Order: sequence, then structure tokens, then C-alpha cells
Amino acid sequence: MDAAQQNSMLKKLLGWLWQRRDSARVGFLLRLVTLGGGMVFSLGWTRLLTHSMGKELYGLFIAFMALTRFAGLGEGHWRRRVHVAAALSRPAAL
Repeated sequence: MDAAQQNSMLKKLLGWLWQRRDSARVGFLLRLVTLGGGMVFSLGWTRLLTHSMGKELYGLFIAFMALTRFAGLGEGHWRRRVHVAAALSRPAAL
């Protein structure tokens, strides 16, 4: 298959997607494609990041990310406790 045929097939595919852009199936298909592409990209990006930062600096980065993730876990719990306490302090409606 030469470059002209590949270009023609790509144009046909893009035209078909554009004509059916309001379809839920096409939306789901595009969602799957972007999820798969993001997964493949993240695998390469992680490898590039570890090689460029070095093991020590990457380990520090991962520890920092884990700490921020751990800190973020408590926020939702705290908000729920405040809402529950506020709801309990209100007088009951008769």
C-alpha cells in the first residue's frame, strides 16, 4: 500500500467519523481510542521521565506525589464530617 492509498483511506475514515460525530457509538469508539493512546503514551512518558530524572530524583518525585495523594484523601472525609455535624446540629423539622 503506497502513501497515496494510505492518505485516501485516512481521509475516508476521518470523513466517516465527521459525518457520524453525533453518534454515541462513535463517541464511545473515540473514547476507547483516546484511552488506549493515553495508556501507550504514559508508558513511554514514564520511561522517559525515569531516565531523564535519575533514580534518586525520581524516587523523591514519587514520594512527593504519594504524600500529596495521601493529603488529598483526608479532605473529602473532613468535608463529610463537617456536613454531617451541621446536619445534626439543625433542629428537626416537624
